[in-house]
Amino acid sequence: ESDKLLRRELIEKAMILGNSSKGKSKIFFMSEDGLLEVETTVWQASDDLITLKGGLMIPVHCIERIELL
Repeated sequence: ESDKLLRRELIEKAMILGNSSKGKSKIFFMSEDGLLEVETTVWQASDDLITLKGGLMIPVHCIERIELL
């Protein structure tokens, strides 16, 4: 449960960074192809999805780790 809270906090920080200064984050997430990573701007976040620059959406439950850059 604490991992979920930490992930939610990092998602919020990534969204604020992306919207305020176009700052990027590195997001590690599970897909059908295995663990992937993307370095991009987080534009929007809900309880279930994050929206990245370019309109790509990632389900929150698939996110393994976020690094603010």
